Amino acid sequence: MKVSTRNSSCSSASGGGSSSLSFQDEGTALGTASVLNFVGDNVEASKVGDTVTVTVSVGEVTVTSPFRGLWDASTGSVPSNGSGTAGVVMAGDWWVASSDGVVEGTQIYQGYWIVATVNGASTLAQFSYKP
Repeated sequence: MKVSTRNSSCSSASGGGSSSLSFQDEGTALGTASVLNFVGDNVEASKVGDTVTVTVSVGEVTVTSPFRGLWDASTGSVPSNGSGTAGVVMAGDWWVASSDGVVEGTQIYQGYWIVATVNGASTLAQFSYKP
């Protein structure tokens, strides 16, 4: 998995029962780590069992896991691989745009976060998005 924003990116690779994270800041490698520490006034992370929940408040948008992964905005469609039964998009599911694209007439840039605001979200009006 690789998560990129305009200011930083994170890659995850696993194998042999262990995993590590490779970090970059604007394309410059910072190294690898086995721990990801969330900091800041608008970030809250918690772990229950094998589930990590991360809540990030970005302006008017609050993002709460489950993080669904990268989303290719160049397809022109909203994300459709949700956390619900049979992949239904559920309120709170969120993705990070891996590419620029125009979705339903709206320009989305790589690094934008997109968050479903209703269960069964299938149009851009049913998502919040922020850089």
